[in-house]
Amino acid sequence: MRYPPSVLDDIRARLPVSQVVGKRVALKRRGREFVGLSPFKSERTPSFTVNDQKGFFHCFASGEHGDIFGYLMKTEGLTFLEAIERGAILETVRTGSSGIGRGERILRV
Repeated sequence: MRYPPSVLDDIRARLPVSQVVGKRVALKRRGREFVGLSPFKSERTPSFTVNDQKGFFHCFASGEHGDIFGYLMKTEGLTFLEAIERGAILETVRTGSSGIGRGERILRV
């Protein structure tokens, strides 16, 4: 099933990347960005950055880069469609909306 780009943009706009990444990585605010240890490499010095304003993460240690869907796919081994559904569920939990079950809310667009 394909989702319109407007649905993906809506999820990206409503769900901060730092909230998704912060479930696995201890993030500290540094100016406009958050920094933490890479979830992709073992390291002692933080080289993983998250920028909510631009909507992406970047790991300088491994070169990984992407948005919330890419992060979910890489860290949890999800397909793109599963990552979209997980993002929609996380967004619904964050805002307190009800009525989502396996992407139900994003399908009503």
